[in-house]
Amino acid sequence: MFPVPPGGGHNAPAIRRVALEEGLSTIRIRWLLVVLAGLLTLLVALPAAAQTETANVELRVWQRVANPLRIYVSARPEDGSWATLGTIPLPLDEETSSRTFRYGDITLAVPLPGAASQDATANVELRVWQRIADPLRIYVSARPEGGDWATLGTIPLPLDEETSSGTFRYGDITLAVPLPEATAQQPFPDTQNLRWLEWKDPALYRRVEGLRWARDGVTETERTALDNLLYIAVGDIDNLRSILDLPWARDDLTTTETNAIEWVSWLSYDSAQHAATVIALPWFRDGVTRIEAESVRSLAWLVDEDDASEVDIPEAVGALRWFRDGIDEAEHDLLLWLAYLDFWSEEAAVAVVDMPFLSSIERDDVLALRSLHQLASSRDGRLEAVLDHPTVRDGITDDETTLVAATGAIRGASEVGRILDRGNTRTEVVFERTRHTPNLKISVIRTGPQSRQSTTDDIRDAVEFVEGIMNRPLPVSHIIVVVDDDAVTEGYAGTNYGFAFSALPDDEQHETPYDTFSFRSLIIHETAHFFWRGHASWIDEGVANSLEYLYGLDAAVSPGLRERPHRGSCEAHDLEMLTEWDTSPEQQGRYGCNYFLGQLLFQDLLDELGREAFSQRLQELYRLSLETKDGPEGETPGIAEVRETFPDQAAIVEKHWSGKLNAPESRPLDEGAHRRSHGLIQWDQRPTYDGTFVTFGGTLLGDAVLFNETLAAARAAGYANFTLAPANDYESVGSILPRLTSARWQLNDPGDVVAPGYELDDGTFTVRFRPRAGLGDPSDYVVLVWGFQDGNRTPFFGDELDVLGHARIQVE
Repeated sequence: MFPVPPGGGHNAPAIRRVALEEGLSTIRIRWLLVVLAGLLTLLVALPAAAQTETANVELRVWQRVANPLRIYVSARPEDGSWATLGTIPLPLDEETSSRTFRYGDITLAVPLPGAASQDATANVELRVWQRIADPLRIYVSARPEGGDWATLGTIPLPLDEETSSGTFRYGDITLAVPLPEATAQQPFPDTQNLRWLEWKDPALYRRVEGLRWARDGVTETERTALDNLLYIAVGDIDNLRSILDLPWARDDLTTTETNAIEWVSWLSYDSAQHAATVIALPWFRDGVTRIEAESVRSLAWLVDEDDASEVDIPEAVGALRWFRDGIDEAEHDLLLWLAYLDFWSEEAAVAVVDMPFLSSIERDDVLALRSLHQLASSRDGRLEAVLDHPTVRDGITDDETTLVAATGAIRGASEVGRILDRGNTRTEVVFERTRHTPNLKISVIRTGPQSRQSTTDDIRDAVEFVEGIMNRPLPVSHIIVVVDDDAVTEGYAGTNYGFAFSALPDDEQHETPYDTFSFRSLIIHETAHFFWRGHASWIDEGVANSLEYLYGLDAAVSPGLRERPHRGSCEAHDLEMLTEWDTSPEQQGRYGCNYFLGQLLFQDLLDELGREAFSQRLQELYRLSLETKDGPEGETPGIAEVRETFPDQAAIVEKHWSGKLNAPESRPLDEGAHRRSHGLIQWDQRPTYDGTFVTFGGTLLGDAVLFNETLAAARAAGYANFTLAPANDYESVGSILPRLTSARWQLNDPGDVVAPGYELDDGTFTVRFRPRAGLGDPSDYVVLVWGFQDGNRTPFFGDELDVLGHARIQVE
């Protein structure tokens, strides 16, 4: 029941999330036994054969034109009457954790003519989503009761019809649901716990028996709710009486309300008083939302783990004013991270629960608590280095939450202490505005003597760029960047921990335009991980790399760094093989496959769809992934979500998933070469070998110029415009040189040749040369064209000149 707390961070490349090392706690074992008992009961109750017949149910969603937040639904058997159930208001009073959508659920009992039982109905669960930023955009999910949300998936529903009065717009969908042989409901159960209640308090038993959702028979979900109500009664029968006084508990139960009852029963098992405290809270009594119900769950986890300290953490939380007044999203998140922290270090949770920064909750408080959890899960002394430091020994205040958040990115305990010492740390804070995030806070924390003021501009621009691709606000409103050698996972350029990300001090100091581009690419990558984290790692790293590539296109220096991802030592043949591996950082070379194979897939999709359509699909993949992660199973989005997002590119997806593109026998040699190319060559004839000569020609794009712009200069200079390099290596093997008039070239390198055909003419070139026999197969080499990106002869990638483009030699 206690999930794996998310931890670790995303590197450029990245590290994996931390896994729990603890065994099952007492409450988890108890509830595991309860679940097993329930499964045994279910096996007895289920019919022997699964049902395969279906009937179509039509669903209609209505939206009031004058007030788009007013949503109604109708349902009927196919070709039946909309008056069957009437038109039912559906409050969209839940929000996704990303605050992108509001949604509401309803279960509709639709009569099914033709079923084995004349009174048969199909219970159809409908979820209606509405984009908060654009209330006219409606999506729906639907499934047979207890079925799979993937039955229809989540699909956009255009409300493109209007009533004749112009009062409502509406749209329809049709769902095939199983035809039951008999009602899915069971009689009111006769269990030992219910018999106990009937003996203990007959009047209260009759109230339970008379519940609206129980008196006409119960579903399996409702039976579970009954069991949980009885568990509450065992702890304190007055708590059951208090819950039955609540209108929402007597009416039909929603999924959220059912969960709330279950999580109160967890509380009740360990502390009836804690359960009574929650039941009495106004925000619990007037109807629970998702974040309120999940906050009860977090409190129950705190009860479960709070077994050694004299301080009652749940009691301390229950006394906080913000907990009693109602739960918002930040307070919900803080309770969750407090429970995670308590799991790893009860002593730390006890220490922080009374600290000043938790007296009222802001987003920065959540970042600080996430950082403390990161340190606690490492168990290497860093958490103690924070809590024992003089700066926070008397308690963390709101002024210190940013520094505390930064400590979670530091690898060494001694450096943790140094970053909290204000004399060693300089913090630069700016407030910026982007299109999607009007109040963006950026904090850059440095422990070194050097700084670069334009770093905050780079971060703001990176946020603007990534938000533009995703078409939504960044999931965080405060970006904390820690510039410190000990803040980056060893062997990487940067790390995103979720609450902060880090960069190396040397990378921040720019000497060339290439340094600037490289640093900004790093920030693009790490900023992307605020969106792309918690998916299959090849999705997270592949998309982050692809955004770097798109940034290079916009900066007019691409294909550039990410034109071809570097294969490195990746030996996974395809993504399917990669998912079967343990891709922890300890597995040499394997995590790098997430970058290499992931980018190959998404860049292939980008090339196929074009930028605009690709960006829209990324937005859809992200939305679908949030639904998967927020779902009841809390699953990790992976290939299923990619397939659903790119159905018309199935051939591309499957080629990368299981096509063995990176198998040794099919691996292109130049997949492993890292070419820093501007892509400023239009190849009019790609290098082609006819058995004797290699011939190629092209046109310079934009303002690009060759290293030697005239044939006379090329003959006079000792440096060539064209070189040969192995397709699978970095180093040049020789130059392709023009003929000299009165002297001879010294051909020192094994690939040096003098070309009998060598023409340069106003931005075009044509070259014909005979490759030297000792090099072997010409198709193992690429031709590189050297020059500058503009007529000012300003180098970008290199210190002196750049690769304008390259192409592999083809054999006729």
